[in-house]
Amino acid sequence: MRKLNTQQGIFIFYLFDIILLLIFILAFLPFSKKNIPQTQESALLNPNYIDQIASITIITPSQDEENQSVILTKYDSFWLGTDSTSQKKYYWPCDSSIIDNLIKETSKIRTMYLVGKGVSSWKSLGVEEKEAKCIEFRNEVGGLISSLYFGLEDSLTQRISVRSGANQAVYQIANEIHLYLTASSSFWSDPYIYPQCVTEYSRTESEQFLRHGLLQNISPASHIKPIKNITKNFDNKSKVLLSIYSKDDVYIVIPSFEPPPSYSEREKLGIESINYRYSISKWTYERFLESID
Repeated sequence: MRKLNTQQGIFIFYLFDIILLLIFILAFLPFSKKNIPQTQESALLNPNYIDQIASITIITPSQDEENQSVILTKYDSFWLGTDSTSQKKYYWPCDSSIIDNLIKETSKIRTMYLVGKGVSSWKSLGVEEKEAKCIEFRNEVGGLISSLYFGLEDSLTQRISVRSGANQAVYQIANEIHLYLTASSSFWSDPYIYPQCVTEYSRTESEQFLRHGLLQNISPASHIKPIKNITKNFDNKSKVLLSIYSKDDVYIVIPSFEPPPSYSEREKLGIESINYRYSISKWTYERFLESID
């Protein structure tokens, strides 16, 4: 019997290993293919409906109390918001650029991975109505354009589960939308002391960069008077009156507005309904006084 030399033995050893590896791959390949989710290129919100959007509601679940929500309503050229935290008592101007970005994010074509085909998959993926974060788009008469329910994020793929209210199927998408899944009024509100919906970008350079703090759901007692009242007239003939109160180590600002005459009746109605209040820091207050001197 012929004996193998060392090189031939090593060759046969590696050849045997390669054959085993190929057998292993071929054995599991059908199983792997079955587990690759189906994909489709689609948008969460049909782009054809963008011009019909008149209001957006964002709802987030809460463990200890009722779900939190913000309602964003369009007034022709700008948006106003209100929220469940204030029991829809206060209405504030929105940062329209954030809303525009939300609409762009939901209406863009993206890769969607099918991970559940029916209601039985909703709970494990976190898209049941009571657990999911929801975005609703409605038209002028309150009709529902689209409702989207967002659930759990896959820690491996970093994709978030989502379903449409009109479809039982559950998909996963790249989680770029998490930024907008909040019912925080301070996130959605216009950040400037003089809001853009009134000024039409006619602020001075120093005013352009002065931002307020959190929105406040408080009203001063009747006997408490403001420490300062400031009136500002803008080039578009709008007017802003700021009543400023001192509270602890911050200041509370309660603004009121007169809309410019060029605005539509709906825009004027929106401006006149704004009744929010916000805090500013001592530093911002001092910079603000410098800007009006």
